[in-house]
Amino acid sequence: MKVMAITNEKGGVGKTTTAVSLAYELKQLGKSVLLIDNDPQSNLTTHCGTRNPQKEGFYSLTKLYEIILENLSGNNWTDDGLDQEPLPPIEKVVIQKNGFNYISADLNLESAERQMYITSGTDRIMEDVINKYADGYDYVLIDCRPSLGKLTVNAMAVSDSIIIVMPCEHYAIEGMNSLLRSIKTVKKRLNHKIQIEGILLTQYQGRHILTQDLSKIIRDQIGKQINIFKNVIPTSVKVKEAVALNKAIGEYKPDNPAAIGYKGLALEIIKEKKE
Repeated sequence: MKVMAITNEKGGVGKTTTAVSLAYELKQLGKSVLLIDNDPQSNLTTHCGTRNPQKEGFYSLTKLYEIILENLSGNNWTDDGLDQEPLPPIEKVVIQKNGFNYISADLNLESAERQMYITSGTDRIMEDVINKYADGYDYVLIDCRPSLGKLTVNAMAVSDSIIIVMPCEHYAIEGMNSLLRSIKTVKKRLNHKIQIEGILLTQYQGRHILTQDLSKIIRDQIGKQINIFKNVIPTSVKVKEAVALNKAIGEYKPDNPAAIGYKGLALEIIKEKKE
């Protein structure tokens, strides 16, 4: 099993689309994939077809964290000692819908993150979730929120590698330093094995000179230290149409350039794992 966090501290760069589309393409290549929505905005959950996990009878990541945090707080003392509440069974947590297997999120995940800051020992609590629900999968893809707070730190702390999603825009290059510092800190303090899988260029407009120039700058400067995926993800309105239909772009329009890019990305990742 390989765990990968998909991240960038900026929003709107294509993290959720990448998580869903990469999961689809890996599945087409015969791999089993568990998606985890680690963002209070819960865009991945919605994309996969769930609007309210609780109404459908599922525990969201929020509820799992609430159980873990309550156990860590030590408030469950009874006459017989500390009563640890167990995590719910997998059939109450992992949703299977529209061809995806995923652990959902909701807006209350924001409150759970705040609780992490005032509870000790919370930098690796996602490990409990991975150990309980990810057994048997080839890949676990964690869709991170656009920030470098406790939720993202937890994802990095349990991941084998990180996919950095970077749009072909100047501000994206400028924001790389803080993300790389955070990864370095996590590697030093929490997860020595973590590596950067690569940088994925999104919102790519190949006919634009600006895009071409930025791509060259990224590959020439950053590519000397960090892998830049050969495949890029072009801008396409069809991606938004796929989201509205709860589909990956590869299922909706397999010949679309963005779909072709994600298929190539999946092949790159599988090749890297074999090597």
